[in-house]
Amino acid sequence: MLVNARRLSALVCVLPLLLAAACGPAQPSPEPGTSDAAPLNIVAAFYPFQFIAERVAGEHANVTSLTEPGAEPHDVELKPSQVASLTEANLVVYEKSFHAADYTERAAALTQDLTRLDQSFATGLKSCEREDFITTHAAFGYLASRYHLNQIGISGLSPDAEPSPSRIAEIQDIALEYEITTIFSETLVSPAVAESIAGDLDLRTDVLDPIEGITPESRGQDYLAVMAANLAALKQANGCS
Repeated sequence: MLVNARRLSALVCVLPLLLAAACGPAQPSPEPGTSDAAPLNIVAAFYPFQFIAERVAGEHANVTSLTEPGAEPHDVELKPSQVASLTEANLVVYEKSFHAADYTERAAALTQDLTRLDQSFATGLKSCEREDFITTHAAFGYLASRYHLNQIGISGLSPDAEPSPSRIAEIQDIALEYEITTIFSETLVSPAVAESIAGDLDLRTDVLDPIEGITPESRGQDYLAVMAANLAALKQANGCS
């Protein structure tokens, strides 16, 4: 499930509103001019939300994700300790010594970064030899729709679904018809099917990352860097100028 720049920007706009309301009982504020309040505890569902919270809250919060690095978010089963962390997490407590200026500044900077990323995708994918790209499963619908591409998933929305022999034959015919150069796999899904189809047709394989988590194999250290790598892969595969 890919979260695109517009959705992330919307979340950035909403986050300060969420941070303005405590999820639990209010804690005492420090005296004006002090900054000894304990950091907030923020729990995110998976990496893109964690990325936003970390960028906006900065050192004022400890941000954790329910999805561990390298785990597939679709398959996550919460541990008792994670369930407990949800009941104990608080988004923010009003602090007179710092709260709105810091968050607003970071949210504005993140919005600028996401806007530049969006513009890079719009410009980079505007003039391409082909609009179609093939992926192991249909995880990039938002991206394809926003930038006028046509995603062709070997499997459907489930990353673990095994394509039938007839579906593989259909994908091979599509690849030949649309002059596809590259079969994309993902970081958290086995590339075996993509490699098999690409090998039969003498095509390249590459990675498109839905950024469900950052791992040592990720092509970047955060959302922005990995999305830039995704853009580079799409431009090369689709012959974009």
